[in-house]
Amino acid sequence: MQVSITLETNPQRKIYLLIDKRISQGKINQYRAKAISHDIFFSLKVFPQTDMMSSYDKEKSILSQLRHQNIINYFPLANHNIKDHIILTEHASNGSFFDFIKQKGALREDVVRTYFHQLVNSIEHMHSKGIVHCDVRLENLLLDRNFSMKLSNFEQARDLREGNQRLSIGRNSERGRNPYQAFFAADLYSLGIVLFALKTGKHPFIDERNQGEKRIGSYDSFCFLNAVYWKIKEKDLNTNERFSFEFKELMNGLCAQDIKSRYTIKDIKASKWYNGKVLSEKVLKNFMESL
Repeated sequence: MQVSITLETNPQRKIYLLIDKRISQGKINQYRAKAISHDIFFSLKVFPQTDMMSSYDKEKSILSQLRHQNIINYFPLANHNIKDHIILTEHASNGSFFDFIKQKGALREDVVRTYFHQLVNSIEHMHSKGIVHCDVRLENLLLDRNFSMKLSNFEQARDLREGNQRLSIGRNSERGRNPYQAFFAADLYSLGIVLFALKTGKHPFIDERNQGEKRIGSYDSFCFLNAVYWKIKEKDLNTNERFSFEFKELMNGLCAQDIKSRYTIKDIKASKWYNGKVLSEKVLKNFMESL
């Protein structure tokens, strides 16, 4: 299928795209599309006009406010020849972290820390604009052609400033003095889940030995028998590796049950584990390509 589009940045120039692959299917379909005149791939998200207008408007509005190297790049359209509404973004050619971890396994610690820096910076950018993602997970973290992380899929995201222009952004928005603090805190909790998954290849609060991967009280143990929880997790890894005090301290802060004591972005960036060794872009790419 061929599609013609024009970008807002150059509405006089028509670009032809060839849709060659379906990425995801559902009420909202997503496709890979190649620019016919250039060796460039895009991601095309199609919203049916019948019942997805509000979702389209919301996601388009949110993406238009975000410009960050670790957030999927959005290209506003001036016109196109598809009957439904579409959102055009860059295509992350190396897939999702979910698929990567599933195929390759957990990553070594300096690689995890490097990607965690990228993720934290992208969330900080969003929160500074009063936007929360509400669905931070490995499936929505993509890898571009240079193996940089790209936060994607803003279907569940919320702009907390809509209808409330006086919303203050920053530490007080995240902790204790704002009615929207639960939304900020939910993203930070999700950072902890992603951090653990990158390091171990597993979810911190799901026992995979249990049929159907159901929760069996792991989070309760984490909250109320924390030392026991970490001993069990180290045993479950079946390796000689141990969780450092600094890693456990960061995880305990990110996933704290009381959102008023949960770590903020500022707390994360001040933590000892966060300030350990990270890799340059070149070294990171070379390592990821070698796996």
